[in-house]
Amino acid sequence: MPRAAEVENALKTAPSIASPGFYLPQRTLDFNNGTDGASATALFDDGAGETYYELDNPYNAGAEAMHGRTWALASGGGETTFEFGGYLDPPGGTLGEGDEVWLRIRMRWPTNGWEESNPHLKFMRLRELNGGSYAGGYTDMYIDTSLGAVSGSLKFIKETVNQWYYWDGNVVLTPGIWQTIEWYVKLSTDSSVGVVRLFVDGQKVQLYADDSNSTPVGDNVQTLNGGVIDALLLFTYWNAGGLYRPAHDQYVDIEDYAIATNANPPPIRNNGFRMIDPGV
Repeated sequence: MPRAAEVENALKTAPSIASPGFYLPQRTLDFNNGTDGASATALFDDGAGETYYELDNPYNAGAEAMHGRTWALASGGGETTFEFGGYLDPPGGTLGEGDEVWLRIRMRWPTNGWEESNPHLKFMRLRELNGGSYAGGYTDMYIDTSLGAVSGSLKFIKETVNQWYYWDGNVVLTPGIWQTIEWYVKLSTDSSVGVVRLFVDGQKVQLYADDSNSTPVGDNVQTLNGGVIDALLLFTYWNAGGLYRPAHDQYVDIEDYAIATNANPPPIRNNGFRMIDPGV
């Protein structure tokens, strides 16, 4: 029986479904120029805190990962800021109606899951500025988990619309294994024009209208509320769900965070979709 590391390395060197040639995203955080244990917060434009360079078992041999931890948990639960990840400005300025954005990340989910999230953890988010305020809400991907859960599936909501959609619950974040996650969003106030697509290790994940995965839907949803996207968030909050635990560190590793927009779209890959990198 091959070891997990051997299987993972074999997948990385297997024939790719990518291939149309070299593509350089408009913005990439590769975490390859730091010192082990040093702060990596300067890579973000805002909102970063307990984020560090980590040399232990990165995605690419000889590279580095970003290693984040949270240590502050407030009593009373609810939505609590934690210092990991951060904010990035969209390439070229704000994004609005009809614009497209691709977010690609490699992530190693912690072996014990994310102990404090209940029932979900905010993951990749687009902040909408509308009329001088953020009342237009966020366009959000969440990690759907519960206190003590080890793996996590993924779900979507556009705040103000407040309709949850769930990606196939059989496609999960696997503890201790590097996975490539790519999220595509086409921005629109029109639910027949807006699009969300999720790819995990190059495979498109089916979207459902319910968490039991009994009602499949297409990729079209409302993704904007008349404003513009002025920030791209990676983590930065968790939901304690009204539970309290003594403060303690938790860790999750990420690498190769890349951003592209329709100003310089990725190529069409062999799976028929424009993607930064299928990851296989």
